[in-house]
Amino acid sequence: MNAQHLDDQAQSIRCYEEALRCDADQEEAAWPLCNYYVSEQRWADAEPLAEMLTRRASRRDPAEQLQIQLTMGRIAVALGKGDRAIKAFAAAHALDRANVEAISALALANFEKQDWDNAFKHYQVLLVHHKDELDAEARADLYYRLGVVKSAQGDRRRAANFLEKSLEEYPGYRPALGALIDTHSAGSEWEQAIGYRTQLLDMEDDEEKRFAMLQEIGALWQDKAKNTQKAIQAFAGAAELKPRDHVLLHKLLGLYTESKQWSKVIDVVQRISDLETNQERKARYAYSIASIYNQELKNPDEALTFYNQALDFNPAELKPFAKVNEILTARKDWKSLERGYRAMLKRIINKPDSKELEFSLLHALGLIYRDRLMQPDAALRAFQMASERKPEDLQEHKILAELAARMGNTTEAVTRWQTIAQQDVGNAEAMHAIYDLYYQSHQHDKAWCVAATTSFLLRDRAREDLRAFFEQYRPRKPLQPTGRLTEENWVKQLFHPNEDPVVGKIFAAILGAVRRAKVKPLQQFGFTQKELQDPANTTVALVRSLAQSSQALNLPLPSIFLKPQQQGGLGYVPSEPIASFAGAGLLSGLRPEELAFVAAKHMTYYRNEHYIRVLLPTTQELTVMLLAAIKLVKSDQDVPPESAQAAQTLAPLLAQDPIAVEGLRKVVKYFLEQGGSSNIKKWYQSVELTAARAGFLMCGDLEITRKMLGMEPGLPGDLAPAEKLKDVILFSMSETYFSLRETLGINFQVQSASY
Repeated sequence: MNAQHLDDQAQSIRCYEEALRCDADQEEAAWPLCNYYVSEQRWADAEPLAEMLTRRASRRDPAEQLQIQLTMGRIAVALGKGDRAIKAFAAAHALDRANVEAISALALANFEKQDWDNAFKHYQVLLVHHKDELDAEARADLYYRLGVVKSAQGDRRRAANFLEKSLEEYPGYRPALGALIDTHSAGSEWEQAIGYRTQLLDMEDDEEKRFAMLQEIGALWQDKAKNTQKAIQAFAGAAELKPRDHVLLHKLLGLYTESKQWSKVIDVVQRISDLETNQERKARYAYSIASIYNQELKNPDEALTFYNQALDFNPAELKPFAKVNEILTARKDWKSLERGYRAMLKRIINKPDSKELEFSLLHALGLIYRDRLMQPDAALRAFQMASERKPEDLQEHKILAELAARMGNTTEAVTRWQTIAQQDVGNAEAMHAIYDLYYQSHQHDKAWCVAATTSFLLRDRAREDLRAFFEQYRPRKPLQPTGRLTEENWVKQLFHPNEDPVVGKIFAAILGAVRRAKVKPLQQFGFTQKELQDPANTTVALVRSLAQSSQALNLPLPSIFLKPQQQGGLGYVPSEPIASFAGAGLLSGLRPEELAFVAAKHMTYYRNEHYIRVLLPTTQELTVMLLAAIKLVKSDQDVPPESAQAAQTLAPLLAQDPIAVEGLRKVVKYFLEQGGSSNIKKWYQSVELTAARAGFLMCGDLEITRKMLGMEPGLPGDLAPAEKLKDVILFSMSETYFSLRETLGINFQVQSASY
């Protein structure tokens, strides 16, 4: 009554709602109330009413059922419930196969679900049976959606046909244009894609959007269609809309450059520069203009004007000055060049991030002094200053070496060549130069060592006189050291530079405790008296070599047992007292020099800080033990559980040696004060490199060193034999090696009588 006779909709709605509160299945109230909620877009309120109506709709006539299902479908669409919408529209379609709304809504729901087969089926029904019932825009949308479906199904040809028909029905239909752009782009049909983009452009009046579209079109012509002139036209059109757009001007600049339109390039660069306030960027633009005048238009005078303008904007940039240098060099005005370089250095010296520029200027200034003004002293100073700023530059070291040699400064020359040889192992020029400098200054042992290394590395490429000197004084019998290394020799000369001495001292301090935990009495290993060797009276070459290494390297000599029936080489016995055993592999078939290498390398691990590697052979175990040692001194130090457990085990064992306790306390305190961090893997590998150096020191032969390193079994975390050999090669040409040879009495001068 309120709705139909009193025209009081609000009261009617209240009545319907009250009726439904009394009876939730009251259809006569639910249907008008549902329609009201739909009209007000109160979709969530409408949904339960529509669901109830659809459940009970079977008692209604088909026309009413149709409307209920359509309404249910609209509500589901509004709530984003695609599957429910499809179900409702399918029910509506079943009730009335000719209902356009049901077909359209069902097609759209499947389209949005990306159920392409069902979407196509229903759109095809619309196309075949109901096309004439649709207006032009609806027909265009129909063809558009058919095109999208076919595109999604990978049928680009049919997709394009449908989309083109969409435009026939409704020229300029934007969705179809967009889809055609996507379709042709997917097939790399760029001219067609650009053509449809141009249609969209022609329909657009908003300048911002036109600007963006012109840039997109230009980019497609440039990057995809590879048509420079078309790209220029598009970007130029965009530039008319925004003449101050930096990015766009740079795009035009690139295209004008590509097409070699140099006057246009200069014009654009100048426009960009006029917009710029940053001095460094203005300098680059001036430099660009100068380069075009210099290289493309062959106008050096105009180029010089712009190079100088670039320097005015940014004196720290060297490139313009290099070009000024080029022009002035052509005029041979050397004094002006020298003054220009000094002035440039004065502008930038010691400024942040200027090292590279300082290097370049100083190097160039050195060349001017050396090659143009003939002032070697000034050249040496300039090159030295350059090398300080870039010590990794090998060319600078070579220049300094040659200058120093010319001026009679052998030490400086050798140092520079050695730097080159260290960074470029096998550099023939450097190695020959070092040999010549030592030989000419009568440092014959050093000359012979360098000759030996050079012959090893270069083989037939080594100079004949160098190889002859090496062969003439090559030892004819094993080295016989007469001296003995000191602790200082070990730490400062024989240790690899990466072997952290502080970590070594920590391990040495806890070695006694670790030994108490790890080793067993020697008699428990079952060695016999017959297997035990007497180094003083033995005839076994290996044992003599071990004894010799013990003496020369100042290391404790272990008990030595021979196991000729057992395969293998030298091994350590984790015993008290220390002991080593040798298998059949080292008891025959090796030269004394080869045994000297093996013995010295083996003996190196009897140093206290190295023996820890014998007992704890992995980096993981060493790391645990290092942290345990720290925990023993600093009880509140946070360490992993395994290190804490190791500390508990070591504590009573360490307490048996008060001197070791105090030593550990001091070295751990120092370690923590220095930051408390170390690379155990690097230390682990460095100990092995130290051992390889010791082996080479005692055998004196790189060929033997390479052979014996190659025979060793690889261990987890260890370096490859080639890396070990490389380190020994560098060591073989070092001042520390020469000094160690002199300490042991195996240098050239001492041993020359037996060579």
